[in-house]
Amino acid sequence: MKNLITILFSIIAIVTFSQNTVIPSDILASFNKKYPVKDSVKTEKISNEYQITFFQKGIKSIAVYTIPGVWKETKKFISQDDVPEAISKAVEKKYKEVEFYDIYEIEGSDGLKYYELKTDTETAGYFLRLTHTGTITTTKQIHSFED
Repeated sequence: MKNLITILFSIIAIVTFSQNTVIPSDILASFNKKYPVKDSVKTEKISNEYQITFFQKGIKSIAVYTIPGVWKETKKFISQDDVPEAISKAVEKKYKEVEFYDIYEIEGSDGLKYYELKTDTETAGYFLRLTHTGTITTTKQIHSFED
């Protein structure tokens, strides 16, 4: 019986989280104009934003729109090998000898590039947002390794 309940909750979770959020037509039109992709589009509403996840030339990207339907930014997944030197140096200066993961290069509506990444130290994991020059603008602890 316990296994049946576990299986049912798993199925409900998969169905619930795999469904796309319906987004306003003005946002969809703006997205389709900027990124004419046809497949692998996933939409979701997070707080006061809509995020559209898609693949462009095989690379995972996320377009972010504000509730009024204004394009805010597009995040493009990159590997650690593609992280610019200024970003690597800034992170390594703050957190010695760490590796990065979940790395995104961001094109902002202001025309500038930003970077977001996660990194783990011996005691905690962090989310960082940096300018293209390596200035850390956001630091959030996302988990702790201490007891």
